[in-house]
Amino acid sequence: MSIEESEAAVLIVNDSPDALALTSVVLQQAGYRVLAAADGLEGLALARRELPALIISDVAMPHLDGIELCRRLREDARLRLTPILLVSARHKDSASALEGLRAGADDYLEAPFDPPRLVAQVARLMERARVEAHYRDIVEQANDIIYTHDLDGRLTSLNAAGLLFSRRQPSEDLTGQHVASVFRLESGEVGVKESIKRLRCEGVRREEAQAVNANGERRWLEFNMSLICMRDGTPYGVRGVARDITGHKQIEERLRRSEERYRELVDNANDIVYTTDMEGRYTSLNRAGERASGYARDEMMGMSWKQMVAPEYFTLVSEMLLRKLAGQETMTFYELEMIAKTGRRIPLEVNSQIIYEDGQPVGVQGIARDITERKRAESLLRARFEREAESEKMRSLGQLSAGVAHNFNNALAAVLGRTQLLLRSVTDERHRRSLEVIETATQDAAEIVRRIQTFARRAPAAQFNKVSLAALVTDAVQLTRTSWEDDAHVHGLRYEVTFTNEAGADDLVEANATEVREVFVNLIFNALDAMPAGGRIELREERRGAWLVVEVRDTGEGIPPEFHDRIFEPFFTTKGSQGSGLGLAVSYGIIKRHGGTIEARSATVTADDGGTVFTIKFPHRQALPETSTG
Repeated sequence: MSIEESEAAVLIVNDSPDALALTSVVLQQAGYRVLAAADGLEGLALARRELPALIISDVAMPHLDGIELCRRLREDARLRLTPILLVSARHKDSASALEGLRAGADDYLEAPFDPPRLVAQVARLMERARVEAHYRDIVEQANDIIYTHDLDGRLTSLNAAGLLFSRRQPSEDLTGQHVASVFRLESGEVGVKESIKRLRCEGVRREEAQAVNANGERRWLEFNMSLICMRDGTPYGVRGVARDITGHKQIEERLRRSEERYRELVDNANDIVYTTDMEGRYTSLNRAGERASGYARDEMMGMSWKQMVAPEYFTLVSEMLLRKLAGQETMTFYELEMIAKTGRRIPLEVNSQIIYEDGQPVGVQGIARDITERKRAESLLRARFEREAESEKMRSLGQLSAGVAHNFNNALAAVLGRTQLLLRSVTDERHRRSLEVIETATQDAAEIVRRIQTFARRAPAAQFNKVSLAALVTDAVQLTRTSWEDDAHVHGLRYEVTFTNEAGADDLVEANATEVREVFVNLIFNALDAMPAGGRIELREERRGAWLVVEVRDTGEGIPPEFHDRIFEPFFTTKGSQGSGLGLAVSYGIIKRHGGTIEARSATVTADDGGTVFTIKFPHRQALPETSTG
């Protein structure tokens, strides 16, 4: 027997002196402190005064029998948990036993009884009371609300936390009140009824519900419930633990709002924001990604990045992923092209990083920016720089050429003048032929100087007049006829040169006839050089809006792609020592001074039948100002 049990008092109530004495002796010998009462009224008064740990009462007594004593003891808040053992001398009085248990007795013992049996039963009841008191303390001290109710939702017990939540006094008995009214549940009694119905199907259940505490504050409660069943499994009540999870709910709500704000921020971003799993399948995509790719978000889910990225970038993307996984870089930056749903290629600048969970890579998150406009701007800027560099080069060459031409022209004038003077006085035929060779060479050199001066724009400004473009083309054809007809016939070659005027008689342009005629002559000679085995040259004039256009087409070898962008550069030639590299450069300058354009395209880069096509455009005279000077 423990010290607590030896100090605890056991109250014995019996109207039979012999039975009272016998029971007292047995328990005293077992070490219990005994209190004795001769009837129910005396026993009730003594119990209220001494608060015993256990009460043993006879059933049949005058004035106040054992069953009524049980009822009154249970009505006293201080004694309602005290264990009661009823003793009856009636053999197998099951009716009294059942009535006593209903009145609040904890156990029933028939007399006569063996003393060891009595002692054992007393010890068991006191131990059960001690254990129940221990757990009751735990329940009462718990921060969570612990309660029980019947299958109608009527409370049968409630701990201190429940009383505090509803601000009820500990002495206030809430037994019988509906759990929905005690906790002021928003779902009401109907909600509790439905919850009990679901619980009876499942046995154990967790639910969340909104309640109102004593301060009128709306709180979230998490209910963990289970059925209370009899030994045969028949449910007769519900036990539950309710935890105030308002703080968690508020945190969840803040997190939810934060996620919504983040989602809105991502969705409204101009850049493409996406995630993929480690297999490369898309797991999320924002609206910018939908707009750029042409795919709806649902369509993209499960698609591989290899279905979106241009094939030539597969190796790059895989390499970037491996570098991140190897720890070489936390985030990688690179450029690639995405193929939209329409097939359009979109240049993107991508930065991505690995998503880790518990130290393991689970996916990739990335931001991709459409750099179409940037690429276009870079291309325009690069072209501008190239034009400026080309312009600076041409300016420098022009200055150099002008200086050289000026000084060389002075020297040529002296040589040519002296040669012509000698020709007047020399009669020896052999010497005259030598002087004529010098004169011809000097004149050729002077022509080269003239071209250099024209290229450098240091030649005197030519006067522009209204001339027929068709007439200038016809003149050029006639001036070159000796080369493409007579000389070719001597060498066994055949050239066909034709001119078609589709612009009609009204084809006047403001131009210097000599310069423009030189351009067409130069283009015809270039075409002849490009067809060493013979061929066809077609010249065609037509009107395109406010422009008069002349096309010069040959059937020669065409311009190699690597030379296509350089043919108008000064001193660039593909003829080796036979060419000066100034013909097309001078022609380009002449056409530009006339407000026109000259372009070349080759069969190697076009869909033409072969050779090269030069297209020259002149503004029609009606589109020019009334006064125009060279």
